[in-house]
Amino acid sequence: MVLSDHAHARKCQRSLPSYVLSAAYDFGTSRSIRGALRSYTLDRTAIDLASDFYPRQVVSTLSRYLGV
Repeated sequence: MVLSDHAHARKCQRSLPSYVLSAAYDFGTSRSIRGALRSYTLDRTAIDLASDFYPRQVVSTLSRYLGV
């Protein structure tokens, strides 16, 4: 996954772990922004899907980042 400069800056500002971004990208809800750009949101469905792929400890922390 390649982050734009803006996305990288926001990741740093919010102190988001990389696994949160990966879960949002892999399992989150996607929507189109300004044509070709995409936004990914971590929601409960994404966390449920991620539970099959991530350790239990990681999945339990994902709920802190709902809506990210």
